[in-house]
Amino acid sequence: MIRIVPNAEVLRILGEERVEELVYQVKGSRAAKHLPVAGVFVRIGWDPRTELLRGQVALDREGYIKAKTGGATSAPGVYAAGDICSPRCPSLANAAGQGAAAGWEIVRLLGRLLR
Repeated sequence: MIRIVPNAEVLRILGEERVEELVYQVKGSRAAKHLPVAGVFVRIGWDPRTELLRGQVALDREGYIKAKTGGATSAPGVYAAGDICSPRCPSLANAAGQGAAAGWEIVRLLGRLLR
């Protein structure tokens, strides 16, 4: 069985030879909760950390970077990939694919600039 625990902070992952127990705290609560588990997958945040980019590249209402296919942003020569610009399908595979596409576009851009 998979159990999703939203808004939780992992305090400890316990076990001798393998993962056996998760100790966590739900945001806004002071009580630590213990959950017997056989494995743990931690999803680190849903909020994009794009404060540094405000006013430099176009962001959507939630703060995600608006990127075209290939990762191009509204700022010339600035590319974005992964969860920072695509909240609909957050995954390592998606981020890797977008990173590869952005890398290809950057190589093409450099090729044009160096002619």
